[in-house]
Amino acid sequence: MPQETKSFWDSMYDSGRDYRFIKNQTLRQIIETADIDGNNVLDIGCGTGQLTRELYHLGFSVTGIDISPEAIKAAKSASKYIDYREMDFESDPTGKLGTGKFDLITCKLVFAFVKNPEEFIEQVKKLLRNNGAFVIITPTLEQVEEEKQAIAVNHEKTHGLLESTFASVSYFTSDNLTVYITHPKTK
Repeated sequence: MPQETKSFWDSMYDSGRDYRFIKNQTLRQIIETADIDGNNVLDIGCGTGQLTRELYHLGFSVTGIDISPEAIKAAKSASKYIDYREMDFESDPTGKLGTGKFDLITCKLVFAFVKNPEEFIEQVKKLLRNNGAFVIITPTLEQVEEEKQAIAVNHEKTHGLLESTFASVSYFTSDNLTVYITHPKTK
């Protein structure tokens, strides 16, 4: 990821900004629909760690990664029980994470900023266990005002990409976000 992108996110987090929380009801629906067997979770683009902490409190073993050192610093100060790492997933997707290790991989409010979605998904699949689930939480173009469309994805394009890559794809909407839940193999 270019240095200017990293600097942008650092400035956002350094200013104390945080991003949208997910309601407990939505998180429970994600976990239920994901229907995973294990408890190892990776949150790509974890920011200040809001989602990682929620998952930790539900009993998951969580790793959170983010390109922004400021975000990781804030996340680490909020919880010492979660493995937070400063990491650029697009430049070094597996890093020191290993392959086939995670039962659930989440990506909240990040997918709209991914430069190469096809490659991103292929790298996610390498990290995901065969019976795992990949979850994208994002606004779609239909859910945001015109001036905020840069932070949203095209639903048809995203859904089509996921359907062409995963064995199963489901989605639901909650609080003007679309939650895509995918599985590499059918259960």
